[in-house]
Amino acid sequence: MTLIKDTHTREAMQRAEELYEQRKQLMKLSPEQAMEKILEYKHPAALVHSFVEQDFYFLIHEIGPEDCNPLLAMASQKQWEYVLDMEIWNQDRIATGDMTRWLYLFFNADSKRLIQWFLSEKTEIIEFYLHKFLNIIIRIHDQDPSDFGDDFFTLDDTFYVRIVDSDEESDSDMLDKELKHQFLKHFLEKLADYDFIQYQKVLLETIHVLPAESEEEAYRLRTLRLAEKGFLPFSEAIGVYQPMTPEEIEKKLIQLRRGIKGPEDIILYRIRSPISPSELADAQESVFSRSLKSVSINDMLPLVQSEFAALCNQLISADRKAVQNRDQLKDVVKKACGYLSIGMEHLSGLRQKMSSDQMAAIIERYPIKWIFRAGYGRVLMLKWRVQRWQRSSWYHSKGLPLTFWDELRMGVLGGLMIKKPLFFDNYETGVLYREFESTEDIEKTADALAKIMAMDSLLSLIKIDDPLLASEHLLTYKNTLLTLWTRNFLGLPETLTPISVEKFGTFYRKLFDRRPDLQHDAYPEVPAEMKRNFINWLIQTTGLDRDEMSKSLEDMLEELFNEIENEYTMVTQKDLDPRFVNLFLLE
Repeated sequence: MTLIKDTHTREAMQRAEELYEQRKQLMKLSPEQAMEKILEYKHPAALVHSFVEQDFYFLIHEIGPEDCNPLLAMASQKQWEYVLDMEIWNQDRIATGDMTRWLYLFFNADSKRLIQWFLSEKTEIIEFYLHKFLNIIIRIHDQDPSDFGDDFFTLDDTFYVRIVDSDEESDSDMLDKELKHQFLKHFLEKLADYDFIQYQKVLLETIHVLPAESEEEAYRLRTLRLAEKGFLPFSEAIGVYQPMTPEEIEKKLIQLRRGIKGPEDIILYRIRSPISPSELADAQESVFSRSLKSVSINDMLPLVQSEFAALCNQLISADRKAVQNRDQLKDVVKKACGYLSIGMEHLSGLRQKMSSDQMAAIIERYPIKWIFRAGYGRVLMLKWRVQRWQRSSWYHSKGLPLTFWDELRMGVLGGLMIKKPLFFDNYETGVLYREFESTEDIEKTADALAKIMAMDSLLSLIKIDDPLLASEHLLTYKNTLLTLWTRNFLGLPETLTPISVEKFGTFYRKLFDRRPDLQHDAYPEVPAEMKRNFINWLIQTTGLDRDEMSKSLEDMLEELFNEIENEYTMVTQKDLDPRFVNLFLLE
């Protein structure tokens, strides 16, 4: 018996491995080609059944639900159930219009199996649906049917049924109404043909359905089913953003029992885990995606892929995203890969140039979700740093808006101040904000933050009575500093008030050591003497020593003069227009 059992197990594992490889190849094809290959396969139903519910769901959406009737006909009841779980719910309420559409598609695919599924497993939720749209009257033996009206029809001269429209539907949904009427009539006829006694029983039960209780129970069961796949309720899913430090992870690691026990486990993980997330992760350029290709992780790869798929599903729940195909899943996978890469570098103490063995060791040692939380925790540290600083910052105490930090640095602060921090990309990759993708992103943001804090500290040492006096102008840290310096240079009172263009001209002539020359590529620069004058004014005004100025502050001051040269080096004095001068307050 042992030999037979081992033989059967070996054969089952071989079949599962073959189907897994077939699915991997299909996921790389276009939807139309994938459907064609499935139908040409020697056992198409077995191949369709081997698809994890999430992969099957993506596949039918990419093909088009109305165009994949053969696949829906071969799909398992678990695959049908997953489609309904994902499609017919609007938060905790059933969207009856979507339910009509999908029940109609299942009915066209295999009406007999839909009836059997309804009677054996889905009685309560479909009776809830029937209760919403059927008006049922039981005729008394001496009652005239003409009393019921022309809208009623009957299949047994006892139960008279009328299909009604919900108050929530609008007159513009005529196509949906026609689909509903068509489906319900055919569904009842098919049910009566299949089992007339059950047909009467269903109508009798439909009359007495308690909609609120039925909907609540259906939602509870749906929540349990999706939680098994990583789609936790929002209140639990949001826990994926709770940070974990390396120290906390090491403490919890002692209690962890993780690993693959044998070849049977490998097959089970492959059978139960969707392929789409890990396939999309392979296409990413990140530390985590490179680790998935490491030879040394082969034994643990199915477990890692399973954990990664669960993480992506939890992110979908936590972000309340609607993901119906792999294109929409790409953003979720990219986000997961980014924070996993940050977490791996954080846990290893290394940067980017991690060897394959080092990467494999990280994802073999730590659960994927913990690595993500470690990576996200680094971003939250930046957010909390901003929050602590802002409460005691000079600019905030003066009631100045975020625009005070000019466009670039305002973007950095703004990205860190929102509920879920984002990296200020400034369209370098085509978007204004995106998720943090690497340790380099964190370091760039931390560097920008250090410069902002250094400048804020510097401004706090300068006596500025009321910066809001210049509120009719767009006030920034740049025009604040430069205007005060200019007024000092011209011997004017050091108040934050605009300077007339005539008086500014005297300063402007000193700002560049020669007049602009349009015939030459070498643009005039701010003379070293003027830069020294600015630094000396800062030292005198703030009481700081040159050695006390941080590297961050020196970098910002250098950027300031570079911007002056870029903006005004080719502008003559007579062409100065206060409306277009942003680095100085002019009137």
